[in-house]
Amino acid sequence: MSTFIGNIYNKNQLYQENMLKLDYLATASILQFIGKRFNSNKIKLDKIDLKMNKTIFPNYNEIIFREFNPKFNNVYSYAMLNEELELPSLIKNSIIYINEREDGKGLLGVPDKIVDNKERKEIEMAKIMKIANQYDYLLNQIINNNIDLKNVPVILNQAIKTNGLSQEIVELFLKYIPLYAKGTRVLLSNNELATIEKVNTVYINYPVVKLESTNELIDLLTNRTISISKIVELEIENIRTNGLTR
Repeated sequence: MSTFIGNIYNKNQLYQENMLKLDYLATASILQFIGKRFNSNKIKLDKIDLKMNKTIFPNYNEIIFREFNPKFNNVYSYAMLNEELELPSLIKNSIIYINEREDGKGLLGVPDKIVDNKERKEIEMAKIMKIANQYDYLLNQIINNNIDLKNVPVILNQAIKTNGLSQEIVELFLKYIPLYAKGTRVLLSNNELATIEKVNTVYINYPVVKLESTNELIDLLTNRTISISKIVELEIENIRTNGLTR
């Protein structure tokens, strides 16, 4: 998901030098959770001696290495990776900024003028990973039927203020977010089954669908009496899996 957002981000850069390295972004996205190993007692926290610039990270305190705190997982990850000299600094540095905010109220208190500096590629990478993490969390909530898929854009927009997501990158993401990919099987509000025939990239909640019963095409943007209730492919896949298991 990070590389998907990163690709969108790169396409909107006017100059080649402002583009992000997607392989770096993918690597950082994978390695950002490696700090969880501290919680398994395989690596002792008190063996880590991490010094941070208090001007840039005013809220940093070495006390977090006395006892594992999942809130600081990205700091633990950074501490582990910081010792890997062959790993590009851009990858390592992007991880330390994941929980920072453009209003300066992030976990480590990085000032807003630093977080808002679009020339810092490691910070832009961190913003993208933060949005990808939020989206991943929402997808899990959808699978567990805790939220509706169509509420994702609303929740992400709210998270700009509540979670400090980058408004610019969220807006880019929402413009191209694949909520309903072509061919996705869905249940409509009138209890008809349909497949997504055409995605609306402007109004993402209102694709064109084809009814399975009649092959009729319905544009949900112009026909507001019908809406998508849920995606049914996941349920079918679960039934098939359970059947094979039995």
